[in-house]
Amino acid sequence: MNKFLFLPFIFIPVLLEGSVTTLPLTFCLLLIFYIFQKDAVIFPISLLAGILLDLLLVRSIGISSIFFILFLFIVFLYERKFEIETVPFVFFASFLGSLGYLWIFGYKDILLQAGVVAIFFSALFVILQRFGYELSDSRITNKSQNNWEIFRK
Repeated sequence: MNKFLFLPFIFIPVLLEGSVTTLPLTFCLLLIFYIFQKDAVIFPISLLAGILLDLLLVRSIGISSIFFILFLFIVFLYERKFEIETVPFVFFASFLGSLGYLWIFGYKDILLQAGVVAIFFSALFVILQRFGYELSDSRITNKSQNNWEIFRK
């Protein structure tokens, strides 16, 4: 699946978070996008999504982008130490990231909101896995096997 198919799905939560809800939907969707793709294209996308979110929420421009990029960079650094393609990792990363995001920006009921977001995005992660969206490692091996089969013919 093309990595740019996620792009519209990242800007829908920006609009929802900017107008309807206070849940950090954009952050968690960026996290899931990184877990599935493991590509550096997430950093410019998170920069753009954070700037749009700050504009919609009338905040200092770039604050959300800095948080998104720093948290995703931490996940990027610990990618080799932890198995990031598991439900417990998605749950705890989205919980801790949402907790930090909500605390930094001064929202109320941060434990409840972080718990709801962690459960929702863990369920979304499981649904994406079950319905055949392949994680990046398995997709790369499938592509490389297909490429070698083409050269054998």
